[in-house]
Amino acid sequence: MARKPGSINYVDKLEFLNEIKDYQQKVALAEKLGKPKPKIPDKIALRFQLIAKNMAKLPCYSGYTFKDLMISDAIENMIRYFDNFDVNHPKQNPFGYFSQYATYAFYQRIFKERTELYTKYKMLQQSGVMHDQDYQNELAQNGDSPFTPEMYDNINTFIAKFEDDLRKSKLKETANKKTKPKKGLENYI
Repeated sequence: MARKPGSINYVDKLEFLNEIKDYQQKVALAEKLGKPKPKIPDKIALRFQLIAKNMAKLPCYSGYTFKDLMISDAIENMIRYFDNFDVNHPKQNPFGYFSQYATYAFYQRIFKERTELYTKYKMLQQSGVMHDQDYQNELAQNGDSPFTPEMYDNINTFIAKFEDDLRKSKLKETANKKTKPKKGLENYI
């Protein structure tokens, strides 16, 4: 498990694969004996944690403030799909398999956070708080900084870009759907 000097691999594929094989043998034995499924060994769980934490260090994820959520989502995904890993697959690369699930979890978390931020900004925009001069003056008197024009522009830009991305993805979905020829009664519906 310890990193070897001069090695760039923080998870050894062969050791990881052997640990998974051992665990799957224990699961098969427990099923034969009618016992409950054993818990995932700590070594495997630590490897999941290493994969997620090191993936979060990549430059493409450097600016996100919710990295902890991304890491926990990735670990959850890897555990959820752990039983789907096939040790008899010709490639036998558990590191690549679980890294892909971690990547999907990161993308899903980023989309969730962007959607949540869009909802907050849209509510703020529609509430009229940023346009309400009395509210701005009250904030200024309390020593709180009022909304700046740059902040308002950033919020509007984010909303416009998010809505444009949603529109594009919906158009892409409809373009990708192939229309099947109608048969029988479908012609009348």
